[in-house]
Amino acid sequence: YEVKEQLLKAAENDDIKAVMLFVSTPGGSIIGSEAIHDGVLAVKEAGKPVIAHVDSLSASRGGWSTAAADQIFADHGSLIGSVGVIFGNFFYFEDPVALDGGLFGTGITTRGGIKSTVIAASEGKDLFNPFRPMTEREKTLLEASAKEFYEKFLDHVTAYRPLERSALIEQHGAMIYANDLAENYGYIDGTRTYQETMRYIANEIGAEDDDWKLISAPEIEKSPF
Repeated sequence: YEVKEQLLKAAENDDIKAVMLFVSTPGGSIIGSEAIHDGVLAVKEAGKPVIAHVDSLSASRGGWSTAAADQIFADHGSLIGSVGVIFGNFFYFEDPVALDGGLFGTGITTRGGIKSTVIAASEGKDLFNPFRPMTEREKTLLEASAKEFYEKFLDHVTAYRPLERSALIEQHGAMIYANDLAENYGYIDGTRTYQETMRYIANEIGAEDDDWKLISAPEIEKSPF
């Protein structure tokens, strides 16, 4: 939400002519990704180009949050992709005999093993209890939710990027790809250094060599000139 607020302020600031969205992320929540996406759309609706620049890694939420950018460039040696959804991991301790920690940080060991008692109402409420295995029904229900999110992820990225839905499902999966492959598949629009991306943006807004400067997010409320 903080990034979204910064983007909304950039959209409203007449002195700001374009936005570089600096991206370096291994992934994250759908909620956060959608919030950033909303900010990107606000900047575009204000008539300002949004250019994403990937530094090293843009996985999962990186793809969701930047999909609507006008261009996505990645620096040399970056990895891009991971269109997929994951829940977990869920742990199950089978026949445990000791727990680290305990009173005064000491370990506890018992001859009869360790038993866990959980008081819960409603199926699945103790889903994260590591002392019992997940039931098949619980697994099926979680898989249904993961599939729902995955379908929405596919809808989202294919609406903005030249990515083929069938290829994402049948070939690419949730893998990450180096620059050339990522460009060939449609995840990014090319490989550029940070400085090259800045020059590209300056050219897009028709700025002369000394007629622009890049400001950071905390400075957005202030005029850059």
